[in-house]
Amino acid sequence: MAIVDDLHFILSYQSRGANHISESIDGGASWLEVPGGFSQYNEAPKGESVEPAFRLLYQGEKFYGSGHDALAVSDDLGRTWQKLVGS
Repeated sequence: MAIVDDLHFILSYQSRGANHISESIDGGASWLEVPGGFSQYNEAPKGESVEPAFRLLYQGEKFYGSGHDALAVSDDLGRTWQKLVGS
């Protein structure tokens, strides 16, 4: 989970085999799914299921996510991603 401010959180998770990123702007009382997603840069090694972003970090108006073999950055809170390193 990444903390944007005291009430604003971004969470990456997997549910029913699909990867999701959700956002709360009320301290976690309610959550909305963020369109887009990180999984396009988070390909699992052969034979393993695809995981959501393992680590999320919000720093300096940028949102970073890391997966199995990728590090990506988002400047729109996870709606779109640009790969920095990885395959």
